[in-house]
Amino acid sequence: MKQLKIMKLAGRFFIVMMLLAACKEQDELFKEFRPDRMFMPAGEISAESGETEVKLTWKEALNTDAAPTYTVEIAKDSLFSEAALLTLQTDTTGIVLTDEQLEVREKYFARVRTNETVGIPASKWLHSNGFNIRGKQLFMPPNEQTDLKDTWVILKWRYDETVTQVVISEFESIEGPGRPVQHIDLDEEAVANATLTVGSLKPQTNYGAILMAGNTQVGDITFTTQEPSMFTIEITPDDDLKAVVEEASDQDVIGLHPGTYVATEAVTTLMKKQVSLVSVSGNPAETIIHTRGFDLRGDGAGIVLRDVTLDMLAVDGTYLIDLKGETSDGGAAHFSSITIAGCVVQRVGRALIRGSRAGNREHQIDFIRVENSILQDNDTDYALFEIQKLGMNQFEVINSTINRVSNNMLRYDTNIGQPAASIVFDQVTINAFGSNNRRPLFDINTPANIVVRNSVLANSKWASVRYPSPTVHNELLRSGNGATARFEYVNLHNLMNSAQPPDELSLPSSVEQQGVLRTSLPWGYGTDNFAFPAGSPLLTASGSAGPIGDPRWNP
Repeated sequence: MKQLKIMKLAGRFFIVMMLLAACKEQDELFKEFRPDRMFMPAGEISAESGETEVKLTWKEALNTDAAPTYTVEIAKDSLFSEAALLTLQTDTTGIVLTDEQLEVREKYFARVRTNETVGIPASKWLHSNGFNIRGKQLFMPPNEQTDLKDTWVILKWRYDETVTQVVISEFESIEGPGRPVQHIDLDEEAVANATLTVGSLKPQTNYGAILMAGNTQVGDITFTTQEPSMFTIEITPDDDLKAVVEEASDQDVIGLHPGTYVATEAVTTLMKKQVSLVSVSGNPAETIIHTRGFDLRGDGAGIVLRDVTLDMLAVDGTYLIDLKGETSDGGAAHFSSITIAGCVVQRVGRALIRGSRAGNREHQIDFIRVENSILQDNDTDYALFEIQKLGMNQFEVINSTINRVSNNMLRYDTNIGQPAASIVFDQVTINAFGSNNRRPLFDINTPANIVVRNSVLANSKWASVRYPSPTVHNELLRSGNGATARFEYVNLHNLMNSAQPPDELSLPSSVEQQGVLRTSLPWGYGTDNFAFPAGSPLLTASGSAGPIGDPRWNP
């Protein structure tokens, strides 16, 4: 019984001690009571940055009966370890700071507290994250395809008559500090056009540009120059294409920025040099040349045309490329080469290439090559390739489409003897061709090795403006005087002569044939899309069991 009483007394003593401890903790809590925390501005400080100002807002302090007022301090140090740069008072839950008070694009911090009132001390500070005034941004991002290259950039901005200078800085990295390398004062033209071309830059280098209006920054932008350019010269449609080409040096590569170039008043001459004209964008639809043509004159003359549209506007008597001697049209010359790649060539007046002005083999060329191109709507009064008497090693048309052409494709009908040229048409789609009583495809009457491979030939006798009632020879081609011809994996569709009723054009018995088909196609003279119907046997008719014709139509 005594043990039970002792345990009861011990239990009561423990409860008393627990109550005393709780009272002590409550007393300590009361001692730590912080009214400055109870009256702090609520929530977070939000910053809304503009071009010339920044607006700071917060929520109203709680637990206040009267309308509170606030102190706002601004510093560049988040800890406010030094005196504040600005101290402001407001009776609203927000404040606007302008570019007259703060530097544009500099990082600042704010703290806000509720001011002391009768019986209530000032609250604890509420701190913001970093903020700035964004500043004016007149600069527009450069178009990396047309405005940014390896050694120059075209800077453009929204028009502002007050702009005065552009400062260019070079950076080790976009995030790192910059080193000013150019200070460019803007002239009246640059201000009026809101455009400046900056040159003398390094390839693959980080740069920053700052646009100034007096002492005020009104734009900034960063960019990285491209790898060294493949182009010797780059031009725009504002430049004189004829003058640029004629002043270029041998082997120059001229990059053409998108737009339409006009050089129709006179023929452009390449005297004893090879020059390349290449679109910068790589898209022939974006870079169009209207030209009177290119004369290649003298030894070494040649041309490369790549990824451009050449529209000769159906002017009578025009040649896209005309081979001539140095001092006279028929003077002897050994030309380098002609390449037409990724191009659209249309509305040529007389011939796409003429190489027939000199005596037998007095004009010679290494090769003529057309690849990945479309030759269309060429209502010529000569053959498309009028090259009789031209000594050449190779003539190739590869992965291309020839659509709507008058006369015949290739005329090489003067016997110039050995050595024999190699003439190859491979993966070519030819549609709507032949007139003027010519053999629609080839007229080759000199030693040559001819191969037509993996190709489609469709719809002879194109009724054009020049030949509204076309007539053609009974033969599709001629291969005479030592020329050999071979057709491999070729489809022939609607190749008819001019008889009434028409008969199929004949292939000379000397033409070797392998895998030649006559599968009907839903194509007409106005067709521009040469995709095969679903399930067509022509989708697997090539020598490699793939599609025949220009690969762009049936990838």
